[in-house]
This record gives sequence, structure tokens and C-alpha cells, in this order.
Amino acid sequence: MKVLLTGATGLLGRHLLPILIDEKHEVRVLVRPGRENALRSPDLTPFLRADKIEIVTGNLKNVSREASNDVVDWMKPVVRGCTAVIHLAALPPWAPEEEMKHVNIFGTRELVHAAKRANIKRFLHFSSAECSDNLVYNVFRDTKKASEKPVRGNNLEWTVFRPAPMYGPGDRRFLGPMIDKIEKASAFDIPGDGSIKLAPVHVEDVAQCVARTLVYGMAVDAVYHMSGPGIGYDDMLKTLGAVIGKEPKIKHASLKFKENILKIRDLLTKDPQKKLALATARNDLRYFLKDHVYPNDDAKQQVGFNPREFQSGVKQACSTAWWKNPPV
Repeated sequence: MKVLLTGATGLLGRHLLPILIDEKHEVRVLVRPGRENALRSPDLTPFLRADKIEIVTGNLKNVSREASNDVVDWMKPVVRGCTAVIHLAALPPWAPEEEMKHVNIFGTRELVHAAKRANIKRFLHFSSAECSDNLVYNVFRDTKKASEKPVRGNNLEWTVFRPAPMYGPGDRRFLGPMIDKIEKASAFDIPGDGSIKLAPVHVEDVAQCVARTLVYGMAVDAVYHMSGPGIGYDDMLKTLGAVIGKEPKIKHASLKFKENILKIRDLLTKDPQKKLALATARNDLRYFLKDHVYPNDDAKQQVGFNPREFQSGVKQACSTAWWKNPPV
């Protein structure tokens, strides 16, 4: 199978690419201009063989907000000759809002359109588990929800994955910031008692599942949550600390107390920007009101998803001190 892979320089892409190559797929990788050499860095994975992949360039930010009947010019050679697309590329929650919308929503829409025009049927799309979590509002979640619509509504043989936070070797988004705080002895200021559960998932477990799903006919027209076994917030931090050999500093504060402080600050200011920031902070507090564990039985039963416990996963992820090296 000839596969177009986007987001190959990200955490999941770096782990999925060698699996696709080992399984004898032909892989074409879409990267942003200037990022071509990132795939050839030995820091990415010891199994990466750049001579086995075709690298093409393009930027999903460079698409129109408005839908068009024409395929974006630079996308035509990107999809030509492929039989499947695995779309991992996305901008994270801290990206500028308009850029996030262009990449996550409009870029996905145009890639789907280009795939259809190229007679590609199989389309695997990465969304977010936050799409199933309506308690906390954020723009990222809304862009990922919107990104699913063109994938699911264009008569493709589609599969949508909704991953919980992924971690693994080289993870600078989830584990990296926590490790940095632990090593600097900075305190984690946790609202509530720290018992809410998260479901972080090891990137290798997700990559193996995606590779299987690519060829499983029964996984067509399906949404799968990629989430690991639940673990309490404090327990997660303590487990990570034990692995890297330094105990995390954890402080707790009453959710109600924090909310009241924010309400008082809101009453004392008339500055619109400060009011917006306070509203955002109050929204973020809502994250600590419930567990963030997602149903994954369908993925286990239908595509062999087998997520490991965080304790064993983080031990493997931190077996080398990759966080001490500069990012690629």
C-alpha cells in the first residue's frame, strides 16, 4: 500500500513511520518546507531509514478559509499515486487561534478533497479525546471536532482516532514539561485533592494500533478512543518522579477557594483583556472537576489496541534522558 503520512516529524509520526516501513508499505511523507532534514536526524528513532521514504513539502496553513471545487495546487503531487492517507498533522492548543483553524480545519478539509480527486479511499484521521469531553471549553477541541466533519462526510473509507495525551521517548508536550518542573523542584499547584484520573497512552501502543487499522477492513467508518488505563493526577506525577529519581513537589488548593479568588479579581477589574484572562482561568479550573478517562473497548476488540499501564510505559519512555538534549 502506498501511504501518504502527514505529521511524520511529531511524536506519533516518528514512531509510526518505522512500523509502516517494516510492514513493506511505500511511504510518502508530507513535511513543512525546511523540516525535511528532521526525518534524517538520528535522535528521532534508531529504526528510521530515510532512503525508504519519499519526502514532499507543503504547509497546511497555506490553504483558503473558503472551500473550493479545485484541488490546492501544491497538494496534487502530494496525493498522486497514493492509496491511503494517515493524517496526523495538527497545531497544538497553544498555537495562534487563526493558524490552528487553518491547519486543523481547513487544511484537513482540503486534504480530504485532494484525496477524493485522486481516488484515494482509505483515510485515517487523528482527532482528540477532548472531542468527547464537553466540560472544558477550548478552541483546540473545537477545531478537532470540526476537522472530523469532512473526513466522515465524504464517502471515504475513514477511521477517526481520538487519542488521550500521548507520551513516550522524545515527548516534549506531555512528559517534557512535567519532568522539567520536577527537576527544577518547582511546585505543581493542583486544584482539588489530586485524585482526578487521566488516561495517558504510550505512543508505541497507538502507533501499532494505527498500523493494524490501516489494513483491517472492519475498522472502516469507525471512531476509536486511544486512551490508557486511568491513573490519578498525583499518582501520575509521583510515578514519573520515581522513574527519574526525584520526588515532585505537589501542592493542593480547594477548587472552590480558587474559583472565588478568580470571581473577586473579576469584580475588581474593568479591563476587558484581564476579564477574558480570568474567564479562561475559571474555565481551566473545570478540568479538575471530573476524570478524563475515555472508553476504549471498541479499539481493544476490533483493532487489537492494547495500552500498557502508565507505570511500565513511563519507565520505558524515560529509559534514556532524552529531555536533557535540545529538541530536533
